[in-house]
Amino acid sequence: MLNPREAILPADRSTSVDYPYAWAGAYHRRLADRGLLHFTHGLRTAEDRPWIWKLHREAESFAVLNLLGVFYRRGVASSLTQIGDARQLDFIRAFDQVVEETARDPEADRLLPKAVRTYCAIIAHHLGEIEKFEPPVARQLRTMSAAAVKRLPQDLLTEVLDTMDLERSATLRRLRRRNTSSRTGTPKAAA
Repeated sequence: MLNPREAILPADRSTSVDYPYAWAGAYHRRLADRGLLHFTHGLRTAEDRPWIWKLHREAESFAVLNLLGVFYRRGVASSLTQIGDARQLDFIRAFDQVVEETARDPEADRLLPKAVRTYCAIIAHHLGEIEKFEPPVARQLRTMSAAAVKRLPQDLLTEVLDTMDLERSATLRRLRRRNTSSRTGTPKAAA
């Protein structure tokens, strides 16, 4: 048996919280009884992110098995993840929840860097594919992403940006400067 809290880390690598596929697991009834198998109401996308984080923070154990028999189609043109409308922006609410809940965890000092880093990576990913969004949604994505970066613990954000690859870090630093420019009254930098 493995400790799910330990499987959140390390912060700078892909770990099991980065693969939030509910279909890929078999879950004991006691997890449902404890309320750990419910998705947050109202999230139209990224609903599995707060779920997988909560499961890793609060479940006692898990195991990884090599079983065949599940087929899951990804990249389907009609899939919500392939459509660039406002529903995609729910990832911000989802990751705000992840960061907020992780910040309240007794081991927040260990776990929060991973939550912030993953949030930043997802923001950079969406901004890197901004052309798939309709122009009003793209503007909303930039605005909401800048506000999300502003809400993050700034010291931790600095540490995360210093360890990310240059392309993603530069994208996020531009967003951060946009926030600073907005507060000082100088023109906003393009994101």
